[in-house]
Amino acid sequence: MNELISARETYRNQYARTWNEREASFECTIDCLLTPVSPSAAPLHGTAKWWGYTSVWNLLDYPAAVFPVTTVDLVKDQAELDYKPRNALDRENYNLYTSPEVYANAPIGLQVVGRRFDDEKVMRCVEIIERAMGKE
Repeated sequence: MNELISARETYRNQYARTWNEREASFECTIDCLLTPVSPSAAPLHGTAKWWGYTSVWNLLDYPAAVFPVTTVDLVKDQAELDYKPRNALDRENYNLYTSPEVYANAPIGLQVVGRRFDDEKVMRCVEIIERAMGKE
């Protein structure tokens, strides 16, 4: 167990160092990261197969807030019949989306991520982004 904890702490330190280096190279403060929350619209209950966009923040103990940006549109969000999956996991995830009718009005979200202990800053960033999107 101690080896796993040590490996996690090494990863956390490396990630924080990388964040610091990016701030220094861009000569700015990076308040938050705006990232995908999933590779698709919100999955149907019991069908989530991949959580790589969120699990890294849990490992790092970085606060993240997920918020909806739009929803599945019956016209715009038709399944791509000529899609070529990159690997077996991608194929499995792609096959979950059977039709826009099944996912009608399902949320499509993003997440805002901040450094450890910056929970309030993360929520403020979400407010700023939502206001810029025209939400109140």
